Order: sequence, then C-alpha cells, then structure tokens
Amino acid sequence: TGTDFQAIADQPDPEQTSPQNHSPEIVSLPPTESEPGLVYLYQPVALDADGDNLNWSLMGAPVGLISDPDSGLIAARTLPAGVHAVSVRVDDGQGGSSSQDFSITLHDGPVIFSTPPEYTYTGTPYRYSLEAGDPEGLDLIYSLTAGPSGMTIDPVTGELEWTADITAIVDVSLTVSNALG
Repeated sequence: TGTDFQAIADQPDPEQTSPQNHSPEIVSLPPTESEPGLVYLYQPVALDADGDNLNWSLMGAPVGLISDPDSGLIAARTLPAGVHAVSVRVDDGQGGSSSQDFSITLHDGPVIFSTPPEYTYTGTPYRYSLEAGDPEGLDLIYSLTAGPSGMTIDPVTGELEWTADITAIVDVSLTVSNALG
C-alpha cells in the first residue's frame, strides 16, 4: 500500500543553519599622492565581524604595484608620473568580500631649462635668471644649496646674484622644487 502526503518546508531547521556571514569592511584610507622614484606603501586594514581569516588581492593596479595576499600590504618601488587607478579586494573565504577603489597621483617634478653663464669678473655683478617649469603648473621654489659667500637667490623668481670678491673657481648648486616638495 502507498501513502500520499505533502511536506512543506518554509523555515530552515535552526539546528542545521549556520550563522549569517558578515563581509569584511576596509576601514583604512590609502595615501593618494607620491612622487616618481619614491617607494609607495599602503597597509590596508579590514575588520571582519566573524573573525574570519582574510585574503587580499589587487583587482586592478598599474604594473609594478604588488600586494601581499596575507597582510594586504601594497607596495611599489617606483611608479611613473601620472594618475594610476587601483582596486584592492579583501575576501573572508566564506563568501564575504569588499573592495576599495582609489587613485595614486604621482607628480612629476620641475625641470630646469636654462644654462647659467660660466664666467664673471672680480668686482662685476654676476646675474643668472634660473628658468624652470613644472609639468603640472605648480608654483616653484628656488633655493641655493651650495655657493660662495654673498651669493643669493630669490626663492620666488629664481634670480641669482653675486659679486665676485675673489678670483677662483666656485661650486654652485641650485635646487628647484614645487609646492609638493
């Protein structure tokens, strides 16, 4: 003989249901500006309410930017000037994940395009207008890092002045930086 019946399952069995997984949340903010030639480092931090082990990955990044899958540390020895899009993802291995998208802007430094005169005469004013430009149009700061006593430079205009009071070969070093350093 047989029996016909209907079984209705509209609620999960509380003894066989695992607790709901919570996605990890990235709570740190990345550095978004740097300069070419400098090491870039970002240690992202994520919180996971379930205490799951987290795994990190880069979903999008410029060539040379790497991430440690265990710690999440993001690093690059050098990146070229420009704006670089980055997407980092953290996964809890239980189906929960989150990502953080950001851009790293690497500023190209100023360029000097004038050549100083090599000679002057004792007692005669020596003048040199240091000409430089910044690819991003940032304000420039001129400085004299080495030179003879009495030599000065205007930090805003780049005008170098000196009246030679000796007969000698002197070493001069000038620096141009932008508002970012």
